[in-house]
Amino acid sequence: MSQPAVFSTDAANKRLPYVQTVVRDIVALARDLQERQERLSEIGHLREQSDGDFPSSEELEQMVQSVEHDFARFDELEKELNLIQVNVVDRNSGLVEMASQLDDQLIWINWQPGEAEFMFWRSNDDDSMMRRPLLESVAGRHGELSERMDTDR
Repeated sequence: MSQPAVFSTDAANKRLPYVQTVVRDIVALARDLQERQERLSEIGHLREQSDGDFPSSEELEQMVQSVEHDFARFDELEKELNLIQVNVVDRNSGLVEMASQLDDQLIWINWQPGEAEFMFWRSNDDDSMMRRPLLESVAGRHGELSERMDTDR
Protein backbone atom coordinates (compact mmCIF):
# COMPACT_ATOMS: atom_id res chain seq x y z
CA MET A 1 0.00 0.00 0.00
CA SER A 2 1.39 3.41 -0.93
CA GLN A 3 1.91 6.17 1.59
CA PRO A 4 -0.88 8.77 1.57
CA ALA A 5 -0.12 12.40 0.81
CA VAL A 6 0.67 14.20 4.07
CA PHE A 7 -0.50 17.67 5.07
CA SER A 8 0.45 20.20 7.68
CA THR A 9 -2.28 21.37 10.02
CA ASP A 10 -2.24 24.73 8.19
CA ALA A 11 -2.86 22.99 4.85
CA ALA A 12 -5.60 20.86 6.42
CA ASN A 13 -7.24 23.89 8.01
CA LYS A 14 -7.29 25.69 4.64
CA ARG A 15 -9.52 22.89 3.37
CA LEU A 16 -11.79 23.11 6.41
CA PRO A 17 -14.53 25.41 5.02
CA TYR A 18 -15.19 22.94 2.21
CA VAL A 19 -14.84 19.96 4.56
CA GLN A 20 -17.36 21.52 6.98
CA THR A 21 -19.93 21.91 4.21
CA VAL A 22 -19.62 18.33 3.00
CA VAL A 23 -19.50 16.90 6.54
CA ARG A 24 -22.64 18.85 7.50
CA ASP A 25 -24.42 17.09 4.62
CA ILE A 26 -23.02 13.70 5.67
CA VAL A 27 -24.12 14.08 9.30
CA ALA A 28 -27.61 15.29 8.33
CA LEU A 29 -27.97 12.40 5.88
CA ALA A 30 -26.77 9.91 8.52
CA ARG A 31 -29.39 11.12 11.02
CA ASP A 32 -32.15 11.09 8.43
CA LEU A 33 -31.21 7.62 7.21
CA GLN A 34 -31.06 6.22 10.71
CA GLU A 35 -34.57 7.54 11.45
CA ARG A 36 -35.96 6.18 8.18
CA GLN A 37 -34.30 2.79 8.65
CA GLU A 38 -35.76 2.54 12.14
CA ARG A 39 -39.17 3.52 10.79
CA LEU A 40 -38.94 0.96 7.97
CA SER A 41 -37.94 -1.74 10.41
CA GLU A 42 -40.81 -0.82 12.72
CA ILE A 43 -43.34 -0.80 9.86
CA GLY A 44 -42.09 -4.14 8.56
CA HIS A 45 -42.27 -5.71 11.99
CA LEU A 46 -45.75 -4.36 12.74
CA ARG A 47 -46.97 -5.32 9.30
CA GLU A 48 -45.91 -8.93 9.85
CA GLN A 49 -47.79 -9.08 13.15
CA SER A 50 -51.00 -7.34 12.18
CA ASP A 51 -53.62 -6.91 9.47
CA GLY A 52 -53.74 -3.18 10.24
CA ASP A 53 -53.60 -0.22 7.92
CA PHE A 54 -49.96 -0.12 6.86
CA PRO A 55 -48.28 1.15 3.72
CA SER A 56 -48.65 -1.12 0.70
CA SER A 57 -45.77 -3.27 -0.48
CA GLU A 58 -45.26 -0.76 -3.29
CA GLU A 59 -44.99 2.14 -0.83
CA LEU A 60 -42.55 0.16 1.32
CA GLU A 61 -40.45 -0.65 -1.75
CA GLN A 62 -40.31 3.06 -2.63
CA MET A 63 -39.17 3.84 0.90
CA VAL A 64 -36.47 1.15 0.68
CA GLN A 65 -35.31 2.50 -2.69
CA SER A 66 -35.12 6.00 -1.22
CA VAL A 67 -32.89 4.71 1.59
CA GLU A 68 -30.69 2.87 -0.92
CA HIS A 69 -30.40 6.05 -3.01
CA ASP A 70 -29.27 7.98 0.04
CA PHE A 71 -26.62 5.38 0.82
CA ALA A 72 -25.30 5.98 -2.67
CA ARG A 73 -25.29 9.69 -1.83
CA PHE A 74 -22.98 8.89 1.12
CA ASP A 75 -20.53 7.38 -1.34
CA GLU A 76 -20.67 10.51 -3.50
CA LEU A 77 -20.03 12.81 -0.54
CA GLU A 78 -17.17 10.68 0.73
CA LYS A 79 -15.60 10.65 -2.75
CA GLU A 80 -15.74 14.47 -2.75
CA LEU A 81 -13.71 14.50 0.46
CA ASN A 82 -11.35 11.77 -0.77
CA LEU A 83 -10.47 14.00 -3.74
CA ILE A 84 -8.91 16.45 -1.29
CA GLN A 85 -7.32 13.62 0.75
CA VAL A 86 -9.87 13.69 3.60
CA ASN A 87 -11.19 10.38 4.95
CA VAL A 88 -14.53 10.01 6.71
CA VAL A 89 -14.02 8.10 9.95
CA ASP A 90 -17.56 8.25 11.36
CA ARG A 91 -20.64 9.40 9.45
CA ASN A 92 -22.77 9.95 12.55
CA SER A 93 -20.37 12.28 14.37
CA GLY A 94 -18.78 13.72 11.24
CA LEU A 95 -15.27 12.75 12.32
CA VAL A 96 -12.80 13.08 9.43
CA GLU A 97 -9.03 12.78 9.16
CA MET A 98 -6.06 13.61 6.95
CA ALA A 99 -2.57 12.16 6.85
CA SER A 100 0.19 14.25 8.40
CA GLN A 101 3.60 13.76 10.01
CA LEU A 102 4.91 14.18 13.52
CA ASP A 103 8.58 13.48 14.19
CA ASP A 104 8.86 11.84 10.75
CA GLN A 105 6.07 9.39 11.61
CA LEU A 106 2.80 9.07 9.71
CA ILE A 107 -0.09 10.32 11.84
CA TRP A 108 -3.70 11.19 11.16
CA ILE A 109 -4.96 14.63 12.15
CA ASN A 110 -8.68 14.80 12.69
CA TRP A 111 -11.61 17.17 12.99
CA GLN A 112 -15.30 16.93 13.75
CA PRO A 113 -18.19 19.42 13.73
CA GLY A 114 -18.03 21.93 16.55
CA GLU A 115 -14.24 22.28 16.42
CA ALA A 116 -12.54 25.38 15.06
CA GLU A 117 -9.75 23.50 13.27
CA PHE A 118 -7.84 20.23 13.00
CA MET A 119 -6.64 19.99 16.62
CA PHE A 120 -6.38 16.26 17.29
CA TRP A 121 -4.35 13.34 16.00
CA ARG A 122 -3.84 9.60 16.22
CA SER A 123 -0.95 7.38 15.25
CA ASN A 124 -1.21 5.05 12.30
CA ASP A 125 -1.46 2.12 14.77
CA ASP A 126 -4.25 3.64 16.90
CA ASP A 127 -7.93 2.88 16.57
CA SER A 128 -9.44 5.33 14.06
CA MET A 129 -11.62 6.87 16.79
CA MET A 130 -8.59 7.70 18.98
CA ARG A 131 -8.07 11.44 19.43
CA ARG A 132 -5.11 13.10 21.11
CA PRO A 133 -4.74 16.88 21.37
CA LEU A 134 -2.15 18.16 18.88
CA LEU A 135 -1.08 21.02 21.12
CA GLU A 136 -0.04 18.71 23.96
CA SER A 137 1.85 16.42 21.60
CA VAL A 138 3.82 19.13 19.89
CA ALA A 139 4.42 21.14 23.05
CA GLY A 140 5.37 18.06 25.07
CA ARG A 141 7.91 16.96 22.49
CA HIS A 142 9.64 20.33 22.67
CA GLY A 143 9.44 20.77 26.42
CA GLU A 144 7.31 23.89 26.09
CA LEU A 145 4.38 22.50 28.03
CA SER A 146 6.43 21.57 31.10
CA GLU A 147 8.31 24.90 30.98
CA ARG A 148 5.03 26.79 30.85
CA MET A 149 3.71 24.83 33.83
CA ASP A 150 6.85 25.64 35.86
CA THR A 151 6.59 29.39 35.18
CA ASP A 152 2.88 29.48 36.04
CA ARG A 153 3.54 28.30 39.62
